[in-house]
Amino acid sequence: MSQRLLHIESTTHTRVLAEDSSSDSNSCADLEEWETNGGIALYIFGLGYIFVALAIIADDYFVSSLEKISEALELSPDVAGATFMAAGSSAPELFVSLADNVFKKPAESLGVGTIVGSAIFNILIIISLSGLLSGQVLALDWRPMLRDSLWYTWSIIVLAFAVWDGYIDVLDSVIMVCSYASYIAYMGFNEKVVNCCCKRPELESIQDQDEKKPVMETKTDSIMTSIPEVVVTTAEQDKVNPILRSKYRMFQSHQLLEHTDELVDNEAGNITNATEKVNTKAASPLRSAQEQFSDMSIVNKGEEELPKYFNDVLVPPASILGRLWFAFTWPIVALARVTIPDCRYPTFSTAPGYSATFLISIAWIGVLSHYTVVFGTKFGCITGIPSALMGLTIIAAGTSIPDALSSILVARDGHGDMAVSNALGSNVFDILFGLGLPFLLSNLIYSETVPVSGDDLDVSIAILFAVLLLVVAVLVSSRWKLYPLACGFLLVLYAVYVVFSYLRGLDMI
Repeated sequence: MSQRLLHIESTTHTRVLAEDSSSDSNSCADLEEWETNGGIALYIFGLGYIFVALAIIADDYFVSSLEKISEALELSPDVAGATFMAAGSSAPELFVSLADNVFKKPAESLGVGTIVGSAIFNILIIISLSGLLSGQVLALDWRPMLRDSLWYTWSIIVLAFAVWDGYIDVLDSVIMVCSYASYIAYMGFNEKVVNCCCKRPELESIQDQDEKKPVMETKTDSIMTSIPEVVVTTAEQDKVNPILRSKYRMFQSHQLLEHTDELVDNEAGNITNATEKVNTKAASPLRSAQEQFSDMSIVNKGEEELPKYFNDVLVPPASILGRLWFAFTWPIVALARVTIPDCRYPTFSTAPGYSATFLISIAWIGVLSHYTVVFGTKFGCITGIPSALMGLTIIAAGTSIPDALSSILVARDGHGDMAVSNALGSNVFDILFGLGLPFLLSNLIYSETVPVSGDDLDVSIAILFAVLLLVVAVLVSSRWKLYPLACGFLLVLYAVYVVFSYLRGLDMI
């Protein structure tokens, strides 16, 4: 997400790559003997384990809390991705930035050029990986993309006007913070604006769809409607955004029973697995189902799907590979289970529960991201990777892991708009609030303007614009679908940017 947090104390009036070199040289000078004699293996293992830990925290807690928040606030997936997901995954870096820079003398501490590398990583790498690792061709809605692109463009314009004279004053920082507040306020009215301007169609409910189907037999209807609000849910349903969840509701009048994991067999008298659609015209099995369901204690919202709270920590799987993975991930899984309330369980599914899940998972992500940066820096020092290249690749990737994992996870559930909105929303957050708030507090606390790096800043801002235009052009040419070819082209663009920035940092171009 932001290299800014790593190199924020670099000297002003130097380009971003020089800042990387300055900060890395200090850490490389502190290498101990054990680090140069085999220590690289420890850092590689540490990086790998941190990536696994980030994936677990993001998937089991952070994304789950986002779904609860989206459901409670009735947010569309793209709005949730652009606001809560973007701010949540960027918040740890904001906290580090505030601690490292606001409470120190800020005269030469806040550089602007460092946001460029992370912004490019977000828009190119995160979007491309979301498409490549989703397991499907993601179809995007052009309206959220247009909205987020326009706000991202506005944030770049605000940044350009704020730094054009080489200093950030109170007015500049207030405009940046207020712009982000306006962005959030707009998101609150997003649905109304879209419906008014773009005539966004509502998702067709199952009842509406069934009205178009032939009416089923009266006997079947009476049987189905007499079953008292039985809702069978699956683990798959738990991952689905609330807006799409209605299509998974079962045992209601005029509907097909699908995605259920258990079906009562009238003849066998037991419960068997079923994955096929069951036509509700089959009245005989359903009569038996009605009788047996009346004696069963079925809990709504997937409680029957979830194991006991500590089972995934205490009970290993049966397979050998499963046991090995259980042992490998047990420390982080156990720590997370003890310290983070799991809002997938009914006990923590209320507002206080999922709010705590959201905030504590952010804190976890912040700590893990910090050590990703530390281990990545040590790895670069030991291997002799030039600090400029390391800052553009290893460090940028390490600090953007929370954003990337969050986007990939929701993309695998089919929410491409949410993944893309997270990438663009993170950039808006980083520029307007991630820089604006520290600038504002520095102005107020120290009663002076904050100098910013001015070397080649016009080129950096031009790169931000150019990359955004290229991404939009790629999506338009692919008809708003993330095909593998389009994603591969975005990866090539990032490689070109890394080479260009590296050569530029060496004054070769």
